[in-house]
Amino acid sequence: MKNNKESSKKETSSKGKIFFGMALIAIYAALFHFLLWPGFKLSLDSKNWPTVKGQIESAEVLYHNGQTYRSEELWQNLGRHSDDDEWRFHVYVKYSYAVGQDEFVSDQVCLRLGNSDKIKTVYEGSNLRRAKRIAQEYAQMKTPNVFFNPDNHSMAVLKAGASLSSWALQLGLLIFLPLIGLLLIVSGIRDKNSQLKKNKGAQD
Repeated sequence: MKNNKESSKKETSSKGKIFFGMALIAIYAALFHFLLWPGFKLSLDSKNWPTVKGQIESAEVLYHNGQTYRSEELWQNLGRHSDDDEWRFHVYVKYSYAVGQDEFVSDQVCLRLGNSDKIKTVYEGSNLRRAKRIAQEYAQMKTPNVFFNPDNHSMAVLKAGASLSSWALQLGLLIFLPLIGLLLIVSGIRDKNSQLKKNKGAQD
């Protein structure tokens, strides 16, 4: 009787692992299909978008303390430039372009999954020197090629294609779901097979 109870518990445990593993994989598939794939595909498709010559309107470093963005002049006036660790430096680029008779202004340099910031920035980090160098590089472009969406001319980028730096984090985090799910399924199947062998041995 005791052996039957233990066998039943182990069987339930193995089924639970398999079910939970399949659930994680299903959740991953849904997240990828509805959240990641549309934007990722759009990024890939942008390589084939038509191009026009644009004009860099501004390329500057903005200083962000977690609440507000400030220009370099305002940041220096705060007297906080000796305490860089509390600030994040963002490179903000604005450019204009025309498609036919329609003129547009954009600050979207590349396509990426959801930007929680109020503005789109090219670089975000604690390295002020690097931020200034990137801003200068964009400022020197002057008339860059602008890739625009043929179905929505107001959507454009300076860098076409899927940027690994923009997508790696999201893809990396989500890949854990199917990996854990697969491990649970394998573990559940092994437990189930092991229990079947034990039951068969007991019957013999």
